[in-house]
Amino acid sequence: MLRSWATHARSGAPLPLPVAQQLCASRDMFLAVEWQGQGLRALLDLQLHSDVRHASPEQSTALVHALATRHTVLPAQSGARWHASFSHLASDGAAYFAYLWARSLSRRVWKRC
Repeated sequence: MLRSWATHARSGAPLPLPVAQQLCASRDMFLAVEWQGQGLRALLDLQLHSDVRHASPEQSTALVHALATRHTVLPAQSGARWHASFSHLASDGAAYFAYLWARSLSRRVWKRC
């Protein structure tokens, strides 16, 4: 499927088959780590929205570290505050997990390159 639309900008030649095969093979190289990160975001979203009290920045950072330690293989980085720019925390109201569910359904539909 990839080779049907991936062509050279000037010549119009299709993407060489070995390059297309390498690209498809590399697509899932770090998929488990990516999914763990997305799962961590969903867990954080659910946890922060399960309590009516607002967490202080220190409490939310401690929560990120606790969740990462428990649910991911990569250690949480000391001083990292990536969650401060995670806009879904303010807009989705504990529904970020739905994005992951939709993504898994989409992946089933489009599982071939």
